[in-house]
Amino acid sequence: MGSPIGLSIPCERKREVLARVLNSTTFERSEQLRNLLRFLFDSEVSGRACVLTEYQVGVEALGRPSDFSPTEDSVVRNRTHALRRKLQETYEHELSGETLRIQLPKGSYVLQFAETEPAPPAVEQLSVAVPAPIVPGGGGRKWLRPLIGGTVLLLAAAVAGFYIGSHRNGPAMDPAVAEFWDPVLQGNARISLCLAAPPHLLFREQPMPRAQFRPTEQERAWYEEQVGHKSGAELFLLPVPHAPLHGDSLAAVTIARFLGASGVEVELVPESVIRPPGLRDRAVIIFGRPEYSEYARVMMSTAPLAVDFGSDTGDYIIYHRNNPKRRFVTDHSTANIQYALITVVNSDPGAGSHRTVLFAGTHSTATLAAAEFFTSADCLRELRRRLPEPLPRQYQVVIRARIIGAEYLPSNYQYVAHEVW
Repeated sequence: MGSPIGLSIPCERKREVLARVLNSTTFERSEQLRNLLRFLFDSEVSGRACVLTEYQVGVEALGRPSDFSPTEDSVVRNRTHALRRKLQETYEHELSGETLRIQLPKGSYVLQFAETEPAPPAVEQLSVAVPAPIVPGGGGRKWLRPLIGGTVLLLAAAVAGFYIGSHRNGPAMDPAVAEFWDPVLQGNARISLCLAAPPHLLFREQPMPRAQFRPTEQERAWYEEQVGHKSGAELFLLPVPHAPLHGDSLAAVTIARFLGASGVEVELVPESVIRPPGLRDRAVIIFGRPEYSEYARVMMSTAPLAVDFGSDTGDYIIYHRNNPKRRFVTDHSTANIQYALITVVNSDPGAGSHRTVLFAGTHSTATLAAAEFFTSADCLRELRRRLPEPLPRQYQVVIRARIIGAEYLPSNYQYVAHEVW
């Protein structure tokens, strides 16, 4: 960390620093955060940053309507928290040699410029290429990049689990975060992260010893369109049980990084190779919808809220089991609005101390939004005000997420509802 300075820095130099951050790879997919950073920069240069209100930031920087209510919509707090995190990631990975850095102190909308010592050169990292599974159905190549990302991120999460397992003396959690996570982590030397995966079929041009199917003519034509040539070989469809969805994989990486930074050892376990009895009496975090996770189905069977496919909506919904009219439905009319469900439940029968946390969503990217929400001090402070005292042993939280871009990343997310049982 450096010393904040500002008045003595020429405006032109500040703009050069801003341009390098905005052009970084970390920010290139976050147009909303780029707009927010530009807005706060212009406010700092013009001298009005110190009088900005949450309402002004929401309306002028984030495009909220004039009737925007900061007490009902936490988008400003969510996005400023995300901006701080992106700035930190940028200077840790891409711009580690920068001596003048942009900072956004907590609880403030005033950007600061801090002089810091340049970081040592980064160690070159090994890049691993993984063949992508090809799945029949869907529209063109849009699904291909998420599947490639899911496979690669599964490896990344495994590497992250191995790495953070050897670094257990991390900094203390923020008290707001610790209140929610201590009941999950207490008394556990290790916590299991389980990635659930829906069944996939992988196209192969060679016969394999495992059970396989032959594609229809329509599926064969689709495959040849994707690979760009007509194959004269006989095609086979090979079942693949370990291909998690893009958002579920990113959510697992998010939680692994969060726990590793806090000094907690994690192990990554593919949910498909372990049965529910093997996960009892231990702390578990699972990512994925109950439809493709036996463990999630078992643990959520008595919970008031559930995730399932809505036949009348043609999409996934979150609904209340005892009140079917109370439900949260995806909305594609004006924006891609998805919902996520966080479930905290006892892992043990009776009064056992172990907990299971389940992250699921109407879209896998909503699962990522839920993981980010449940590791954010700002979001958990707001959630704590809504839950009863003391913190319940079993509860569920519904998160509303706005999804933007072809990369399927959450632009913002916020609390919607909760249930305690």
